[in-house]
Amino acid sequence: MQKEPLVSILMAAKDTGPYIADCLQSICNQTYQNWELIAVNDHSTDDTAKIIEAFAAKDSRIRAFNSDQ
Repeated sequence: MQKEPLVSILMAAKDTGPYIADCLQSICNQTYQNWELIAVNDHSTDDTAKIIEAFAAKDSRIRAFNSDQ
């Protein structure tokens, strides 16, 4: 049995606190399961980073990063 290919999703987010949870939940709800999300918080001044990190703590397919430049 052949494994389905891994799909990598790259997402940058800045000050998307009101919307980011819905976005992340939509990705998690996909029927295709072999994916990874690389989510980069781009210097947000709201709770974007915390929301991304909370999703990453619950789902190992989500990797959270903070832009340092």
